[in-house]
Amino acid sequence: MKEKTHKNDTLDSEDTVKDTEKSIKFKEIAEKRVNNTINEIRKLSKCSNTRTYEYSRTDVWRMFGSIQKELRRAKEEYQKGLDNQGKTKFKF
Repeated sequence: MKEKTHKNDTLDSEDTVKDTEKSIKFKEIAEKRVNNTINEIRKLSKCSNTRTYEYSRTDVWRMFGSIQKELRRAKEEYQKGLDNQGKTKFKF
């Protein structure tokens, strides 16, 4: 069963995490950081006012390219974390 989380995102119901102490801490910190990121992006959008600022297509392309690159990197880190969950190393 799939549950919608965002326009293009879906979660399998088995992907939900039980509310452990670590899970609760993650959600609190991640929520705060995501909201801060959204607010900063909104601030950045204010720089699009051509009455106040001047910029080229290249400037915009480089700026958003940098942001997208960092988002991809962050998503890859989360994917690595998910891929490594449950894997244990052999120990005596």
